[in-house]
Amino acid sequence: MVSVEEAHLAIENTIKLGPTVKRQLATCLGMVLAEDIYSPFDFPSFDQAAMDGFAFDFKSFGNLPLQITCEIAAGDNQSHQLSGGMAARIFTGARIPKGSDAVVMKEKCVVENEKLHIQDHVLQKGMNVRLAGSVFKKGALVFSKGIKLSPGSLGVLASLGIAHVLVFQRPILAVLTSGSEISALNTPYKEGIIYDSNAIAISAAIEKQGIVPVFVGHCADDALLLKNKIASLLETVDFLLLSGGMSVGDYDFSVPVLEELGIETVFWKVKQKPGKPFYFGKQAKSGKYVFGLPGNPAAALTCFYEYIIRATDIYQGIQTSSYLKLQLPLAHDYQKKAGLVHFLKARIENNQVFLLEGQESHRLEAFAMSNCLAYVPEELERINQGEAITISIFQ
Repeated sequence: MVSVEEAHLAIENTIKLGPTVKRQLATCLGMVLAEDIYSPFDFPSFDQAAMDGFAFDFKSFGNLPLQITCEIAAGDNQSHQLSGGMAARIFTGARIPKGSDAVVMKEKCVVENEKLHIQDHVLQKGMNVRLAGSVFKKGALVFSKGIKLSPGSLGVLASLGIAHVLVFQRPILAVLTSGSEISALNTPYKEGIIYDSNAIAISAAIEKQGIVPVFVGHCADDALLLKNKIASLLETVDFLLLSGGMSVGDYDFSVPVLEELGIETVFWKVKQKPGKPFYFGKQAKSGKYVFGLPGNPAAALTCFYEYIIRATDIYQGIQTSSYLKLQLPLAHDYQKKAGLVHFLKARIENNQVFLLEGQESHRLEAFAMSNCLAYVPEELERINQGEAITISIFQ
């Protein structure tokens, strides 16, 4: 067995950056830029009003009232010109007319017979004007390669007229559960039936990361069927997530089958609870990755959150973990034996961490109520109420 830290390090050292692809901007939320982006023009591209009001030459401020000579709406591309003693009614985002260098907000003005009386005693030259190039000069670096595209960054790129960007491709991924005892959800209930919750939970967790699995399916405990199915999936996917058959029982075929298919084991079994039989392997020639999750549902989901999210992040060029990790006080005592890391479903309430009931690896109810995973180091035997415990918050 490897330690949790060794498992993380092995994943960090094994997973390589995936390929890049040019995509339409609107489809790139959550993806990572694979190129530096430079401004194609000065932004704003012209001097514009920052609010509804009146544009004028500030030198005319001492010669009130001003004569309102025109009205300029946003999108008006006419060439307007003001001279001393003149003002233009103007709207937010509209081009500032030539001969003006300030905008006074309409709430601080009185208009009588198209004469403008300004009642703003703190107004200064240049106020309420967005100067051309004040945000980006033409050729300025806007975003560096490696940033994860958020709604805000997509909006910035769109404002610059950038319709396509080069990004790191999301992995092509499949989920395959195994076990002859497992039944599909459309199977009529009868005593002893076990429905395939892992397929639903794991694929949902993947989709929450912005990755849509190309295949979610099941295979019975048959070594030849399993081998053929895995071989077929590895022809098309970058990541294969297996659930079940990862232990050493008479019907646990996954690891021997993977070895037959030339998958090199990076590690198998981790010093943790739940999820000790967690597996990670790679196919050296093709660069495909295989993760073997335990069959117990809570153990499988724990391994997904703790390891696979980080693995897919690395592949996509996401530099920092999708997990937000921090330390908060534990709301009650917790005790365990030394030797294994414990991952515990928990909730943060009132800035404290509450460990939930139902921590057994076959039960998902605690996951349904949790908003974080608590981490208890392998050597630690007790955490007292009020002491800090490390948690990873679900995003």
